[in-house]
Amino acid sequence: ATITAIGGHAGASLPGMARPAGTARPAPSASPAPPAGAGGIAGTVTGNGQPLDGVCVNAFGPGHGETLTSATGQYQIGHLRPGRYAVDFIAGPYCGKNSGNWLMQWYPGVTSLLEPRHPVRVPVAAAKVTRGIDAAMRLGGEISGTTRSESGVALAGVCAVAQGLIGHLEFGFEVASGKNGSYAVRSLFKGKYFVEFTPYCGVKGNYAPQWYKDSASQAHARPIEISGAQVVTSVDAALPPGGIITGVVKAKTTNAPVKGICVFATPKSGIPGPGAFKQTQTAANGSYKLTGLVTGKYVVQFNRGCGNNGNYLPVQRVVSARTSHTVTLNAFLPPGAIVSGVITDAHGNPVRGVCVQASSNNAFGAATSAANGSYSVVALTTGSYTVQFSGGCGNSGSYATQFYDGQSNVGSAGQVTATAGETTSGIDAAMQPGGTITGLVTDGAGHPLSGICVSVIGLSDLAFELPINFHMTKDGTYLAANLDPGLYAVDFGCVLGERDFAPQWFRSRPGTSTADLVSAPAGVVTSGISAVLARGGFISGMVTNSAHVKLSGVCVTAVPPGSPIPSPKFGPFQVTSKGAYHIGPLNPGEYVVQFENCFKYQYATQWYHASDTQQAATPVAVHLGATTSGIDAVMTAGGSVSGRVTNGSGHPLPDICVTFADVAARSSRYTVTSASGHYTSTGLATGEYQVTFSDCNFKKHVVAGTALRSVHVTAPHAVLGFNERLAPAGVISGTVLGGGAATPQAGVCVVAVPLGTGDAIGSTMTGDQGSYQLTGLAPGKYQVYFGDPFCLSAGSGYAPQATTSPVTVPAGGDVSGINATLASDGAISGVVTQDPDTPVAGECATAVPVSPAPDPLYGDTLHDAIAETAADGSYTLVGLLPGQYKVEFSTGCGDSGFQTQWWNDAGSAATATIITVPANATVPGIDATLQH
Repeated sequence: ATITAIGGHAGASLPGMARPAGTARPAPSASPAPPAGAGGIAGTVTGNGQPLDGVCVNAFGPGHGETLTSATGQYQIGHLRPGRYAVDFIAGPYCGKNSGNWLMQWYPGVTSLLEPRHPVRVPVAAAKVTRGIDAAMRLGGEISGTTRSESGVALAGVCAVAQGLIGHLEFGFEVASGKNGSYAVRSLFKGKYFVEFTPYCGVKGNYAPQWYKDSASQAHARPIEISGAQVVTSVDAALPPGGIITGVVKAKTTNAPVKGICVFATPKSGIPGPGAFKQTQTAANGSYKLTGLVTGKYVVQFNRGCGNNGNYLPVQRVVSARTSHTVTLNAFLPPGAIVSGVITDAHGNPVRGVCVQASSNNAFGAATSAANGSYSVVALTTGSYTVQFSGGCGNSGSYATQFYDGQSNVGSAGQVTATAGETTSGIDAAMQPGGTITGLVTDGAGHPLSGICVSVIGLSDLAFELPINFHMTKDGTYLAANLDPGLYAVDFGCVLGERDFAPQWFRSRPGTSTADLVSAPAGVVTSGISAVLARGGFISGMVTNSAHVKLSGVCVTAVPPGSPIPSPKFGPFQVTSKGAYHIGPLNPGEYVVQFENCFKYQYATQWYHASDTQQAATPVAVHLGATTSGIDAVMTAGGSVSGRVTNGSGHPLPDICVTFADVAARSSRYTVTSASGHYTSTGLATGEYQVTFSDCNFKKHVVAGTALRSVHVTAPHAVLGFNERLAPAGVISGTVLGGGAATPQAGVCVVAVPLGTGDAIGSTMTGDQGSYQLTGLAPGKYQVYFGDPFCLSAGSGYAPQATTSPVTVPAGGDVSGINATLASDGAISGVVTQDPDTPVAGECATAVPVSPAPDPLYGDTLHDAIAETAADGSYTLVGLLPGQYKVEFSTGCGDSGFQTQWWNDAGSAATATIITVPANATVPGIDATLQH
């Protein structure tokens, strides 16, 4: 038996109870006495004054424990971490081995299916057992009956589901009928239930679902009222034969039967009920049969993929089904288009295991190259496709991603025309070498660590800090191959840490703002990108409001003092559950802790200890392997700002995003205007906010946003009448080209920075053909930047560029032709030796920007870039933005024993020689002779 959530609030749950239909919760074993340092909970469970055997007892708090009552009704849960626990008791058929009709209960004596809003929590102390946590369970309601066929044959394996509404959450209490067709749904709470009988718990034969009494839908079902320990009998079912859809699937061109085709039937309208969705696959002779259908119209779809991946396009048909009737529906699958070719390396050798993807606006296909380098992407619809070739599908070596025909950027990819029933051949690729980054991850004692997540993040993804390209260590080593040549940040622990080891970035950097970037040149294995991980520390505490209510849904973030905007990407975080949080593992040091509503903006953002700004926050010391506890917060009501947004004629503007940003507090809020143009933003801490109004839908020529308009909020007071009148928006558009061939470049960030003081910054990215549109711009003058390195998706490989003169945008105007042709990034190369004739491998060569300009939005600066010297002592620093650099030579990439020095034979950064790196060029000869 099982209890499953049917609908309602997705966040609701029954701890330890929800599981697949038709399965029973396994009986937990009794816990031994708690070891030193842990505590326990013990008590006795009775029903009608008698001890109850086999009742499940669960404890939820800082840890979790579960056990079963003994024949005397006694239980003891051990191994619990000190803290406070909610305790529940579950019997009936839903947990353990007690089959009595007992209602679920929460200590102390709260009979409820869901956890009470404010449960009484049982304290647990170290090395002690909290006793007397007893339960006197109450009888529940019961619905019972017999399931049969229409001809009167008893049916075993029919699911009987009693669906009841508890609060706003609909639950189904399900059991399977026994050998004689009988069933009993027990432990029911007071309420109204609808009973459905479905043939999905093992019954043999073709039967259609049915609702009590004799109804094909819930809309016409008869409800059953349960009150107290009431038992309702004779809730029987006579299941009719289900409808059948059957037929044969053949190839349209050859009329041959097709095996392994997926067949799906879905009701055409309405929400499918349990079992309404049907699926099967075709047999060797192409035949199929869908059974157990209720009366109604179905959409039947025939797709490849159930053992057959041939060149067949999907077919969809609509058919009416009726219970007790059979409908014949045959299908003839037309051939798709095929794109094929051969993949080789730069020397003409075939390459196996290259991923091939063909995509258009409404279709997608994929394949993998074979041992002879050949591939075929099949089952494509007629259209124009972009074909991408990338490593990672089993190839050896390392290859950079490219697009047909030999293009490194999708914006300049050649389009491939495919026609259904035909093969477009000759779509070949000569793969170019990619970069490779590898290293060793150990603990402080030098032991290799397996199972550690290592994320290698390119510049275009660094702002999001998403572990997209991640690898797990094996015997301490990891390998990231098939990298496009460029700069990468390497994250050990994938932001949140692994198995109590604190996360870090290469060379022990604590976060993205300080992370060094590793140079991955084409065809080079950069092997010394290693890390020594330390056991991290933790921060824990409790978050309540002023009424001492423990708050869930508060985001708690720990960051080093002075870190930019806190969020999951800048530091470990946790969302409170029943007030508690436990952040880590963290590197040792000082942190400031922010508390902010994640979802409902009711409370004001604050910093520990009760500070409005990050600067005023009290630092929290974190030590290795220890928990700094008691970092609590009492959330207070925030202030609010409300107003109305209209256009120039005074008409209300709906769907306008209104954003409030407090730079000092590192906090932001946003809301959306209603149909009447009104908005209210809540949960604002005391502070000065910059307000931006912008079109949420990013529509052309709708409204122009205004920024840098400020409002002061004093929590918990309200600011009323903060209205805004928006002018018609302007647009800047153009195309971005790049490289020596000046080909279109997709994914380039374009930013419009207003030269006035009251307008919002606009940003976008170029599309597949290199074109862009900056919409929602207020009238005024703008400087337009292309490939800005501080953009959230800056891309890489090309030097940034700005317009030479301001772009004037009139109200509602469209300024087109603001184009750019970007030159490639620069590079630095050289050779490192320890005497004129002995090369040094594993030395770090680091390019450090000279006086990097900070990003005006977030305060970031350009990162250092690191290259590792190869066996011959050579290195190349690729992906450098044009500008001035100093180069440092230091250990840490695999070698040891040499003194740190700067180019040219300088002992410090202050005396180092400046190197000017131009666009689209490599500065060679930046050599060094190291000293021990």
